[in-house]
Amino acid sequence: MLSITPAFFAVFAIGLLELLLSACWSKTYWHTGFPLLRIKKPIRTGKPPLDLKNLSQRLLDDGYSALVFHQFKTDYIGFRESMRPIIGGFNYTPLLRGTLEITADNQVQVIGKLNWFPLSFSSLFIWLSFVLPSQKSEFLWGSMLLPLCLAGMLIFIFRIQRKRFSRLAELVAN
Repeated sequence: MLSITPAFFAVFAIGLLELLLSACWSKTYWHTGFPLLRIKKPIRTGKPPLDLKNLSQRLLDDGYSALVFHQFKTDYIGFRESMRPIIGGFNYTPLLRGTLEITADNQVQVIGKLNWFPLSFSSLFIWLSFVLPSQKSEFLWGSMLLPLCLAGMLIFIFRIQRKRFSRLAELVAN
């Protein structure tokens, strides 16, 4: 019989480590990562003053958790979804953390970098959908259906975040 307990502990540990690095605004965590989304918008009126509190408030009306910001350098800002759950809105595990940068050629660049926990959870989920059916023949349908459901959920969350990151880039560029 296959023991999946170490895999669950590994995914839990990855999630906890990422939570700590994200909450502490670790420079290494924010400056590294696999970029999954890149949005560039030209700045229309000179270099915009970045009031992060105002920016966060302007993005609150979309029914999702707030975006929180941390300024690493004058023109380099990290942001992520707030860790507080919202009541009456839609909560989800974010796939991406973001960086916002004002480039030398006067453009706003928003980069979404892949979070570790969704990657590790998805890998475990896909691995389990192929391992478990091999042990019990009645779960054969799960080896095809479960990864498709996971893919649909990940695409749905990615589209939400892409829309939110685009809106952020648009707000800073105007």
